[in-house]
Amino acid sequence: MGKGDLAAQAEQALLNVAAGLKAAGGSLADVAKLTVYVVKLTPEMIPAMAEGLGRAAAKLQVDPRRPTTLIGVHALSHPDLLIELDVTAVL
Repeated sequence: MGKGDLAAQAEQALLNVAAGLKAAGGSLADVAKLTVYVVKLTPEMIPAMAEGLGRAAAKLQVDPRRPTTLIGVHALSHPDLLIELDVTAVL
């Protein structure tokens, strides 16, 4: 989804996290910490990432603000992936 489009991948990643939490009986409200990994992160990429996460949060009608760590990485498990979310939730 969204090859080369950080905003689209960020949006889908958060929607996927929300679906996984819902399947486990939780929601994004249960997230205690979010770690965001972005391939070859530069300051110029942050607005696109924030836009995508914001779009997903708007679709889910949730407040996207959580304690967050943003980490730049060289690569992820697939060359088309630009972002990965690691979530700690308390259910």
